[in-house]
Amino acid sequence: MILIKAPTKFDFIVLKAFNNEKTFDDICRKYIPKSVEQTKTLSESFQGLETKKLCRKIYEFCRNNINYKLDDEGFEQIRLPRQTWKDRLDGVDCEDFVIFCSSILNNLRVKHTVRMADYGNGWQHIYIVLERKEMIVLDPTLSVFNKQFKAKKLKDFTFNFHKNNEIN
Repeated sequence: MILIKAPTKFDFIVLKAFNNEKTFDDICRKYIPKSVEQTKTLSESFQGLETKKLCRKIYEFCRNNINYKLDDEGFEQIRLPRQTWKDRLDGVDCEDFVIFCSSILNNLRVKHTVRMADYGNGWQHIYIVLERKEMIVLDPTLSVFNKQFKAKKLKDFTFNFHKNNEIN
């Protein structure tokens, strides 16, 4: 069974001139919803897990199968899940991990928040948080599960689900 199909030319977007806040908005409103179908089969392997265990399993899957690498200087390279999977050995960066992980969570209808962080030098990082009894951080760029660093500013976008399972 093929978990993720081969990418198309539309699964890799290179931005030469970009604004981090607009890119964040595009990732949340355009690229993640567009990518949900790409991880549908893979998402089935994560069904039925309690939220923290689910996040740990997604984190471990990413850490074990996808390498981390910063984008080329001066460019924003956005990969939808099929392209991320193709490039997994070369490496992908934080927004690619977010799109990949968020698409799985969206398939499973798990409420989560995509968070962008500014550590003092402008918007620098993007990752996922889930608010439950305790906050859960899903960030496969880090070598430790469920960790985040103190930021000067945060910007959040939350994926909620209506009773009819539509993304809000």
